[in-house]
Amino acid sequence: MIPSGFRFAEPWWLLLGGLVILPWIEIWKQPRLTWPVSSSLAASGFQVGRILPWFPALVRSLTILLLTIALARPQTSNGLEPVRASGITVVVALDVSASMAKQRGTTSWLEQAKQSVIEFVRNRPADQVGLVAFARSPDTTCPPTLDHDFLIEAARAVVVAPPQDAGTSLGDAIIWAGQEALSVEARRRVVVLISDGREEPGSSGDIPPAEAALLAHEQGIVVHIFALGEGSAEDAAGDEPALLLAEIARQGGGQVFNAMEGGQLDLAFGQLDRLERTLQSEVIPVRYKDWFRFLIGLAMVCLLAEAVLLWTRCRTLP
Repeated sequence: MIPSGFRFAEPWWLLLGGLVILPWIEIWKQPRLTWPVSSSLAASGFQVGRILPWFPALVRSLTILLLTIALARPQTSNGLEPVRASGITVVVALDVSASMAKQRGTTSWLEQAKQSVIEFVRNRPADQVGLVAFARSPDTTCPPTLDHDFLIEAARAVVVAPPQDAGTSLGDAIIWAGQEALSVEARRRVVVLISDGREEPGSSGDIPPAEAALLAHEQGIVVHIFALGEGSAEDAAGDEPALLLAEIARQGGGQVFNAMEGGQLDLAFGQLDRLERTLQSEVIPVRYKDWFRFLIGLAMVCLLAEAVLLWTRCRTLP
């Protein structure tokens, strides 16, 4: 009986199930010696040794079947369940332009920012959090979600933009992140822009960043800035990137957090805890449990079992 909430995420892989006959075709093509006297076979009765040569083919077919089912990604769910979720939706817009690859100590600014985002997500289990990566143009890495395990894996996979995407479009990133924040129900929506504030040549954004922040704020979205780069956000005089970030935060109704020194980025994320924290009850689909790794593990065990059989009781000599 199929359990409730069972599904295959990618059922087309099941078409490969027909490959289970390959080991048996190989055995069928192998030459066989007939019994010299048919009566001797009848007198012998059933013996395990007579079916041992078939075991490797059986195990190999089982391995193929397990791998096929694993590729189809079987998943189970218990349907719906009530959860206590925050009314806050936070979308992090992370700069992945070439300037973010600059080393800061032993790691780059981008790697430090990614780790801080991951720690923030782990500390905010009741918030819907999304991630947008941007350089010349923005792209959604993960939409706002309570499935923080998926979000963390997506954040770890973020890399510096390729040369063909050179540039930094802060305005487009704010608009894009704001649209992601508006795509879900929330009592409070926040966009966190992490950047060094440098609008590099080649940017394709048509909307000035401060104007984009103002448009977002008019739709009820607060825009906070986490400033990366040399200098301090408080000492913005004469520093064009810092001045730009300060103006974005002012127009977006948010704050600029200086994150130049070690640990400051984590502290900046910690200050988001002071945002509205009212919890509300919701009923959402339970995240599907994926059985892919379990089935792959079983397939590896079968491969090992086949190897043991071929080197021991089922070993054949030409």
